[in-house]
Order: sequence, then C-alpha cells, then structure tokens
Amino acid sequence: MSDKIKVACYRRVSTLSAEQSVSYEAQLEKLNDFVENSEAYELYSFYEDEGISGTKLFDRKNFAIMLRDAGLTVENEIKIIYDERLQKDRKILVFTVHESGAIPKYERILCKDTSRFARNINILTILEELKKVQVYVDFLDLKLTSERDQDMMILSFLINNDAFFSKDLSRKLLDGNRNSQKNGILRANYDLYGYKYIPRGKNKTINNRLEFIPSEAIVIQTIFRLYAGCYNFERDGAVMATCDFKCDNCAKRDLDGVGLRVILKTLKKLGYKTRSGKDFAQMTIKHKLDNEKYAGYINTKKFNHGTVFAKRTYAIPYEDYKKHLKLDTESIQPIISPELFKLCEDKHSERVGDKMGRFIGEHTAYKGKIYCGRCGQVYVHNISHKYQDGPKGYYVCKVKKRQGTSECNAVNVFDWQIDDYVKNMCNSKLNQIICTDNKRLFGKIYSRIVATINRVKNTDTNEVQALRAEIKEKSNTLNVYIEAASLAGAISDDTKEIIKSKNTDIVKLKQSLAMLTTSPIEYIAEIEKLLKICTDILVLLENQKEVYTPDELWQIVEKLTVYGDTLRGGQTPKITLIPTLYITATAQAQLGLDNVITAIPMDKAGIDVSQIVDMSVSALHNLLTDVEKAVVQLQVDYC
Repeated sequence: MSDKIKVACYRRVSTLSAEQSVSYEAQLEKLNDFVENSEAYELYSFYEDEGISGTKLFDRKNFAIMLRDAGLTVENEIKIIYDERLQKDRKILVFTVHESGAIPKYERILCKDTSRFARNINILTILEELKKVQVYVDFLDLKLTSERDQDMMILSFLINNDAFFSKDLSRKLLDGNRNSQKNGILRANYDLYGYKYIPRGKNKTINNRLEFIPSEAIVIQTIFRLYAGCYNFERDGAVMATCDFKCDNCAKRDLDGVGLRVILKTLKKLGYKTRSGKDFAQMTIKHKLDNEKYAGYINTKKFNHGTVFAKRTYAIPYEDYKKHLKLDTESIQPIISPELFKLCEDKHSERVGDKMGRFIGEHTAYKGKIYCGRCGQVYVHNISHKYQDGPKGYYVCKVKKRQGTSECNAVNVFDWQIDDYVKNMCNSKLNQIICTDNKRLFGKIYSRIVATINRVKNTDTNEVQALRAEIKEKSNTLNVYIEAASLAGAISDDTKEIIKSKNTDIVKLKQSLAMLTTSPIEYIAEIEKLLKICTDILVLLENQKEVYTPDELWQIVEKLTVYGDTLRGGQTPKITLIPTLYITATAQAQLGLDNVITAIPMDKAGIDVSQIVDMSVSALHNLLTDVEKAVVQLQVDYC
C-alpha cells in the first residue's frame, strides 16, 4: 500500500469565455505538475466547476461533492430573513457544511489561489470545518495552507478581499444597469433566442442593436399568437395564416388561445427546436412571453436578482419597471407588435390573476405541504373556471403540471377535500395518530437502541477475525476471475455474473465487519440522537389534545401525501391523504442513515413493539430511563 498522502485538486472558472478557458487549462497544468513532481503526494481525484461564479457556492456541484468526500455534510438551506429595505421577510439560500462522521477519502486539497477556491466569506467556515476532520487546503501560488494558524490569518484577509472585489464588481454592474436604464441603452446578450446581438463597438456613437433571425422569429411569433388566441394550430392546420402583427383589425382575436402545454406540443409537432437542438421547456416559453424586447421595448433593469452574497432564489421584477420601458425599434427590430404583447399580458392576467412575468405560485393555506404519492414532488395550486357554480381551487402535481400526464398522472385534489381532511384531523384523527403511531415509532427506536447497546457490550473478537479472513479469501478469488478475464481480453456474461455476485458478498461482509469494529464512541453518538427522538415523542404524547387548531396541527404535521385515481366524466376524484409528522420524518431520516447502526436488526433486541403501544406514557419514561442509565455506563466504560 502506498505511504503517499492522497490529495484532491480543485479548479474553477466563472465563465466559458476564451480567456477563462485559458485560465482553466493553466490551473489544470499547474496542479498536475505539482502532484507529479511531488514525492509525498498522490492524486485521489480532480474536482472541477466550469462557468460557475465564485460567490455561488450552492451552484457548484463538484465543489459540494469534494467536500462530501472530505467527510463533511453539505446542505443548501432556505432561510427567512427580514429585509430592512423592502420592510418584509424574504427567502435566501444558505450553503452550510458540518462534520458527517464519514472517513475522509483524501487528506489535502490543492488549489491555485483563494479566488479559484471561492470569492465568498463563508469559505472561512468551510476551511475550519475541513480542519476538524484533518483535511487541509493548500493554495499553491500563495504558498499558504489552512493547516498553519499563522497562514489562516493571511488567508482570512485574502478571502475577505476576494469577497470585497466581488461585491464591488456587483455594485459597479448595478450602477451600469441604472445608467443604461436612464440613458435608454440596450443591454442584452448573444444567447437571446430570436435575435442576433450587435454591440455598438468602441466609438459608442450608436446604441447596441438586436436584429431578428428569421428562422427563430417565426417560432417567437407562433408562441405569442398561440397564447393570445390569434392562431389555433388544431383548428387552422399546420400552415400559419399571414399576419402583420399589428392586431388593430385582426379577425382572429376572438379565439380563446391555448395554454403552455399545448404550445409545447405544437412547437414539437412543427419541428421547432432550441438553438441547442432540444425541445422547448415550459419555463422557456414563460420567459419568452414575459420579454418585452420581442415587441421592440428596451427593458433594462427589469429584474431584481438580489446582491452578490444575498441572491434571491428567483428574480422578481421591480414594481415600477414598466415606467421605464422605452420603445426603440431602431435598436431592437421587433418580432411582434406591442399590441400582441399586450394581448398576451392581458390573457395571462385573466388566467393567473397576476402580473405578466411573476410566475410564482399562489400563497395558499397548504403551500408546500401537499406532496405527490407517485413521483414525490410538491403539489402546486391552481384555479379552475370551468365549473358553473364558480371557480374552484385545486392542487396538482408539479411534474404533471409542467411536463404532462406522460411524466406523472397523479390525481388532483380540491381545496375543499383538503379542508375536510384537516378538519377531521383537528377533531380526532391527529390525536389517534399521536397515541398509536408515535408509540409504535417509539418502540422501533427503543428496540434499535437496546440492540445497539447489546452490540457494543458483546463484540466478539473471534467473529471479527473470522470475517476478515473470509473477506480476504473472497477478495483473492474475485481477483483471480478479474485477472483471467483481463488476460482473455473479454468477459463472458457468466463471468460477469460471478464477479458481480462475489463482489456483492464481499460488500455485505465488509458491512458486517464495520458494524463489529466501529468505535463504541460512534455507536454512543448515534444512540444519543435516537434518545433525543424518543424524548421528543414522549413530549408529544404528554401534550396530546383531543382537539387541535389548524395552526397547532401544522406545527406537528410536516406534509400530506396524496394517493388516488382520477375519475372520468367530471366525477370528484377519490383521494387518500397520508400525514407525515415532523417527529416521524426526523426518525426516518435518522434510521435511514447509511451507517453501522442501520445494519443492526431491531429484532435482536427481543422486544415486542406491540406491547409498547399498550404502555402508558409513564411506563415509556421508565423504559427510556433504563436505557439512558445503560448509555451512561457505556460512556464510563469506553469513553
């Protein structure tokens, strides 16, 4: 086995420009050369993020993978903060890390400099968390390492300086956008579908320009006309009627128009694709219907994306941005008329009851609480106007709404059906769930705790040695098959199955060995987490009520999962709603961890869970007290 230190290498560039591409390759060359010329290091893996900002930690997929491989847990949390400027709460996405308990796969991370690692002050926290698991970051150009405390002081200054640079750049960009808005200067990019972007050049005597691309302009026109109802594919056939897009005396304006899914199907039927040759997506269509540029308007400074370190989870239009719209057909060659854009805007207001472009779900009583039993995605709220007795609210699976029934054909559920279920839950059902289901959950966790305590107290050294010998024997046999297949130059199907089977056996044996050889301290740490869940269950049982208010219910219930089948002929769908309590979700997450404790079967504890369901809360307290004493004794014996 090699005595060299395993290292990970990380490189990043923020854009896909030619200049940044050179930087990307230069980083690769420097890191490769350093490892190859080192007698102390061997490369574990390269981790790379290309075209990703240094401030957006939550967008950097491979950066997150690298941290997980280093033994950290990586989470993207949505937190609510109070925005002083807006005078209201808003959501922000926060990138957090902490120890996972897993053994790091390497010992050091090599990076060119601090700006390539990240331009985010949170990176100091990440460096500290990495130090806790004894993984250190070396910045080669700076000859600094997070391992030395004196270097961390310098790194802290440099990282804060990188963050200041990004903030300053963000401020300058915002100022540039404001000046462009004030002076009517067109701001666009080369990727805007339908147009060729022509910058104004060095002399700055003329404005930037957008000239439409005929083959793409037809697609944009089709989208707007379908949505506004001035062209119906199914009724008029595949040939589009001639149109001047002025809309003043249009004879087709009396049609209802079609929705986004029908537009997508029509574009696919016509063979229209994106520039990358893919089918259009629903969100892409929404963005196009929202873009005033297609009607010849300069709409600079329309969206508020937040600041560089407080990015919004989605961009929202400024409330007064329409006051600053400027019709400039010299700078933007219009693809459609302002009248057609207004028709679509009005149509959207009729259908959604909101301003064009704010494609944000309605805030309802059950927002984020209803989930699909088929695909697991959240349900979103809609309003149907097809009923004679007035509009009705209902929830539909997000995947079904966006991608159609071919992807998910989950049943819809009306607001009143959820209201009735919640009312029933508040009156009696929640009390029953807490009394029975939570006692059963307590029993399962208690069984796991007892089984784990027994495992720690009764570790068999002979069993450990026997497992190690069996793993070695099976590994040698597996290597023989692999070497034989390698010499033959091809692997038969039978040999593949043998290799797969033997590899599965070895994995199971290693899991059993890990269970036997894991440190008692690790077991005790897991037991303490499970004891905390049991304590929370007892608190819930002690405070149970016959009747709950809806607010009290949603403090206990995390979500409702919808099951059922859609009925034809306008019949009310038959649904089943299954609640998940917060305490249950926490327990499931804990018991589902991929670690040694989950490998211990509950039946080894010899406990009848059904008996626990019949016990009083005071009796459950006594059971918990007994295992707490046993855990204290384990701590004395092994810690």
